[in-house]
Amino acid sequence: MVKIKIKSDRFNKTKLSAISLVDSVHKIRYSLMDYIGSACAVGCAAESPVYRKTQFYDKKGKPIKYGPPFDSSQKDYFYDYSIEGINDFNMKLKFGSKKHLKSSQIYFGEASSKKVNGNFYFTIFNEFLESNYELYYKDEKIADIEFEVVKEPLKTYNTDWSY
Repeated sequence: MVKIKIKSDRFNKTKLSAISLVDSVHKIRYSLMDYIGSACAVGCAAESPVYRKTQFYDKKGKPIKYGPPFDSSQKDYFYDYSIEGINDFNMKLKFGSKKHLKSSQIYFGEASSKKVNGNFYFTIFNEFLESNYELYYKDEKIADIEFEVVKEPLKTYNTDWSY
């Protein structure tokens, strides 16, 4: 998770799909996988629609209605800002049932507010956690990122609440 503040103007809101995380050692550029934002300190959710890159159809040839929508009018900016010598990585998510499984990349639209405090989530390879990361907006580096790596196993707790 990466936490940042975004400021934009009402005519040019932040394009969340243009935010990426670059592993400069392993030459991998990760797309944004999830976003939770707020427009103020308490109770002001800053929403950003999420879209599928692939249109899915049911057996009758009609577009499916579950999961994020497919909308070709909403631009995905991730590939517009590829970096020479760096491999783009945009993971596909699975939708549907085991019998009718489909997969698609997802992307986010514009931030709903001109001021956003956000938690940004990227899916990165576990073996590369201790690497050098840089956060980009479009083609501009905005921060160096270092992840805290927990080397001890996570503790588990008994969650049996029955009496």
